[in-house]
Amino acid sequence: MNIKFMKQLTEEDQQEMLSILIECDEDFIPSLSSRREKGQSQVDKLKIYMEEKKNYPHLFVYKDKQLIGFSNFIHKEIIKINYKDVYTNFIDTTCILPDYRNLGIGKNVYAYYENLLPEQYKLSYIARETWSTNYRQIHIYEQLGYKRVAIKLNDRGEDIHTYTYIKKVK
Repeated sequence: MNIKFMKQLTEEDQQEMLSILIECDEDFIPSLSSRREKGQSQVDKLKIYMEEKKNYPHLFVYKDKQLIGFSNFIHKEIIKINYKDVYTNFIDTTCILPDYRNLGIGKNVYAYYENLLPEQYKLSYIARETWSTNYRQIHIYEQLGYKRVAIKLNDRGEDIHTYTYIKKVK
C-alpha cells in the first residue's frame, strides 16, 4: 500500500476518484450525492462534489498501481476548543473501497495526517466529523486519541447527530 499526497487534482485523478465515490456514496449519512441539489443523476451530483473539493489537498491510497481509496482535507479550518479558535487540518472525506476495508488502511491514512504531511501543511490539530450511528469510525477515532469536542443535534436526520472530533498531534 502506498499513500500519495496531492496538492490539487488533475482531470485524470478526478476520474479515478469518481469510481470510488460511486461505490462509497451510500456509506455516508446522508449520502454525498444527496447533499447536492444540482444535477440529475448520482454521477452528476458526485461530479459536483468533486468540483467543490478539487482544490483541497488529497491523499490517494494505492495498492500496486490501483487507486483503492482517498481522503481530502481543509488546511487551516478553524474549530472552537474551549471558546478558543484553533487552526486544524480538517479531514473532510475519506473513502476506502469495500474490498479493502478492515485492513488498517484508514488507520494508515490517519497516521499519514499525523506524521507525514508536507511540512507546510503540518498543524498542531487534526479535526474530523462523523455521524452518531457510525460506531466503527467513532471507535477508531477514540482508539487513536481523538476527543469529541462538539455535537450538532439532529444534523443528519432525526436522532442522527454530527460529532466533531479533534486530536493534538504536535
